[in-house]
Amino acid sequence: MVYLSEDRAGSSSDADRAQNMKKSMAAPTAFLVLLTTVLVVSVQGQITVTPDPAVVDETAGSIILNVTNTMPPALGFWGFTYETVDDTADGSDYVANSSTPVMIPFSQDTFQITIIILNDMDLDPGETFLLKLTNFFQGEPNINVTVSITDDERPPVQLKQPADIAIKESATNNITLTLERNDTSTHPFTFQLHIVSGTAVAGTDFAHFGLWINITFAESVTRLTRELASVINDLVEEPSEVFTVFITGDEITNNITVTVTINDNDAPDPFHCGRGKSQPCLNSGTCTDEGCLGTTGYCNCTSGFTGVNCGIDRSTITTNCSQACVNGTCVDGTCICDPGFAGDICDKAAYYHQCNPTNFSVCITPFSLDTFCGDVYVLRFRNVSVCNLTLAPNPAEPSDGIVDWCKGYGAAIPYNGTCGELGPSFSGNVTSYELELYVQYTRDLRQCTDEKVTFTCQFNNNSLEVTHNIAVEGQSSSSDETSFQRGTGHLVPANMEATARDGNPLPSLLTLGTDVKISLSVQNIPGHEGIIILSITVHNNRPGTDKRSLTLYNEGCAPQIYRGILIVPPYFSPAGSKHTVCFIFRLFVFEHDLYLSNPVLALKVRFRIFSSATSAVMPTCSGRRKRQAVEGDLTMSRTFKITIEENGVQTVVKGNVETSGSKTWMVPAVVGIGSVAIAVAVIAIFMGVIITRRRRKSNMKETDHTSY
Repeated sequence: MVYLSEDRAGSSSDADRAQNMKKSMAAPTAFLVLLTTVLVVSVQGQITVTPDPAVVDETAGSIILNVTNTMPPALGFWGFTYETVDDTADGSDYVANSSTPVMIPFSQDTFQITIIILNDMDLDPGETFLLKLTNFFQGEPNINVTVSITDDERPPVQLKQPADIAIKESATNNITLTLERNDTSTHPFTFQLHIVSGTAVAGTDFAHFGLWINITFAESVTRLTRELASVINDLVEEPSEVFTVFITGDEITNNITVTVTINDNDAPDPFHCGRGKSQPCLNSGTCTDEGCLGTTGYCNCTSGFTGVNCGIDRSTITTNCSQACVNGTCVDGTCICDPGFAGDICDKAAYYHQCNPTNFSVCITPFSLDTFCGDVYVLRFRNVSVCNLTLAPNPAEPSDGIVDWCKGYGAAIPYNGTCGELGPSFSGNVTSYELELYVQYTRDLRQCTDEKVTFTCQFNNNSLEVTHNIAVEGQSSSSDETSFQRGTGHLVPANMEATARDGNPLPSLLTLGTDVKISLSVQNIPGHEGIIILSITVHNNRPGTDKRSLTLYNEGCAPQIYRGILIVPPYFSPAGSKHTVCFIFRLFVFEHDLYLSNPVLALKVRFRIFSSATSAVMPTCSGRRKRQAVEGDLTMSRTFKITIEENGVQTVVKGNVETSGSKTWMVPAVVGIGSVAIAVAVIAIFMGVIITRRRRKSNMKETDHTSY
C-alpha cells in the first residue's frame, strides 16, 4: 500500500516538473517572437521619403524628393524601383517617370528623385500625382508619396460694361473711363487698354495719354477711374467724331469696347449774308458785310426775331416737335436747322456724301433751301446737264441713288463717267477717288463767298473701312480753307441679284405671279466668307397714310399668311457654303394701289456679313417680338414699277435703279404684290356684273308682263 502511495507521489512530482518546464520554455519563445517583430518594424522604418506628402508650386520648375536609408552600414547595395502615376495631374502638369530601378551602395545613405513640374496657363484647382517606390532589395513594403501641384493661375475677373462716353469739343475736363469688378473676386489683376482712332483722330481731335496702357487693379480694389485723353478744340467745322477704347487681357473674362464721341461745337457751312438773295437777312434784319472775312456777313435782327438770318419769329418757337431738334430750333412743330445741318431733326451734315462701290452719293443742303437761288455742280463740268445737282425728289425715289432723307441737292455721280475720271489713285492698299463740287450762291456770278467742296473716298483693300473726307474752301483770293470734315463710313461688300427662279435673267416685262429669285452674295469679296438674311420687307414707297408694307420674313420667322408670296425662305446656295444666301418670292400688287397708273413697290432686305463662314448661322424663329435692327446690320433694296393696262392685264416692269441710302446700296430690283387677290377680285366683279344684268332683264320682263 505504501509502495503504491510512493509511486503516485512521484508521478505527481514529474507532472509538476513538466508543467514548470513548459512555462520556462514559453518565455524565451515569446521573447523571440517579440524580437522578430521589433526587427521587422525596425527595418520598415529605416527607409523613408521626405517630404511626404509633398507640395510644389507650379512655377518651381521641379521638385526633389529624398529617399533616406538609416540601416547600419553593410557590404553590398540597397535599392528599389520608382515611378510616377497620374492622379488629377497628368502629362500637361509634370514630366512623368516610367518604372526606373536604382541600386545604391550602402556607403550612400540618401538618393534624390527629381521630377520636372510644368507651368501651364490653365486654371487648375490644385492637382496631384503619386510617386511609387517598390521592389526594395531588403523586402521593405511599398511606399506611395502624394505630390500636390499648387496652381499659380487665378480665375479671370469679370468687369462691368461701362457706358459709352460723349463729350463736347469745348469741354475743359479730360475724358475719363471708370471700370468696376462685376464679381466677388479680390485678387489683383492686370489688363490692357488700347485706344484706336476713328473719325476722331489722335493728335488732331484728342490728345491721348497713351494708346496702349497696362492697368492693374490692386488687391481688394473694386473700382478704378483712368484718364484717357483731353479734347482738342480745333475750331474746324465737322460732324460728331468718335474713337474707340478696347479693353482686353487674359486676366479678365470679357473683352470690352467703349465708344467715345466728341460732339463738335463749330457750325459748318457758316452763314454769310453777303451772298445776297441766297442768304438774305429776313424780317427787316440788316447785313453787316465787309467782304470775305470770316468775321463778317452776319445779320442784325429786329426785335422779336432770331436765327442767323433773322428768319425765326420768337413767338413761334415751341417744344412740340415729334423728336428733339439736334442742331436746330423747333418752330410750330417743325425743326428749322442751323447752318451746316440737315434732316428732319437736323442730325445730318449739310454737305453729305456716301462712298458706294461705283459712285459718290451726295446731298448738298445750302442754308437755306427756301432762299437759295444758286447752282451746285461738278467743278469743270458746269455745262454738262447731268453734272448739275438738282433738288432731291419728295417723296424720295429709292431708285435714284440719293439718300432718302435728302431734301437738298442730290446726285449719284459715278467714279468714272460723264462727270470726269474721279480716280482711282493708289497708295499701298488704299484706293482713292476725289469729287470736287462747286456751290455757287448767285447764278452766273462767282463770288468769294462761294464754296468748293471736295469729297474723298478712300477704300482700304484689306478691310471694309472707307475713310471719307470733306474739305470746303472759300473762293477768296487766298483760297484759305474755311472748314474741313472727316468721317468714317462703311462699304457694303455684297451684291444683290434678281433672276428668274431657274437662275436665268428676268425679262423686261414681268407678269403677276412670276417667281423671282433674289441672291445676296459676298463671294470673291476678300476677308468675308458668310452672309445671312435677317428680314425681308416689301412696301409701296408711298408717304403717310397711303403707305402699305408687309414683313415677309423676320429673324427666321415667315408668317404662314404670306407663304403664297415668300415661296422659299432664305437658304444658303450652294448648300454647305455661306457666301451666298437666296430666297424666292412671287410678284403681287397692293390693292390700295390699283387705281394708280404706275404704282411703285420696293423690296428691302436686311442682312449681316461675317469674316468667318462658321459664324454665319441662319436665325431660327423664336416666337418673340420683332427685334430692332442693330448697328452693323446692312440693307439692300430693289424697286419695281408696275403698269396696270387699260384692258385689265396687269404687268410688272423692271425698274432701272442705282444705289442709295445710308449704309445701303439701292440696286435695281423687282417687286409685285397680290396676284391671287386681284384675280379673285376681278372674277367677283365680273360675276357681279353678269348677275346684276340678269336680274335687271328679269325685272323688265316681269314689268312688261304686268303691263299687259
